[in-house]
Amino acid sequence: MGSLTSLIKRLHFWRISGLLLVDGLLFGVTDPATAPSVVLIGGFLLLCITLYYLLDGVLMLSKLYGLPVRHKKRVLRTLTLLIGGVVALQSIGQLSSRDVVVLTPLTVLLYLYVAYIGSMKQRQTAKRW
Repeated sequence: MGSLTSLIKRLHFWRISGLLLVDGLLFGVTDPATAPSVVLIGGFLLLCITLYYLLDGVLMLSKLYGLPVRHKKRVLRTLTLLIGGVVALQSIGQLSSRDVVVLTPLTVLLYLYVAYIGSMKQRQTAKRW
């Protein structure tokens, strides 16, 4: 029982619970065929935020099982971008297996490029001091 109360006290649990509740209300009440585009865009952004926090929870669980992730925020942003792009393509009917095969390596390249730029900035900062 003590672990359940410590879980409820955590901020991450409340964020996920609140986001899932808002997701359920928004996606349960609106009809995508008749909803204005602003609601659809808001729903997509809400979905991306929910994905970010769900992936954050998965990475927290992986840490408990002995698989720590370095540069957690960068990994979260990259995975959210990949899954959000796939969901966006699927929602407009343009997703094929070829798209996933192309998007996955491009996302890996983007991750490596951002990591390289970050390391270059750190080196330049270190040289100044």
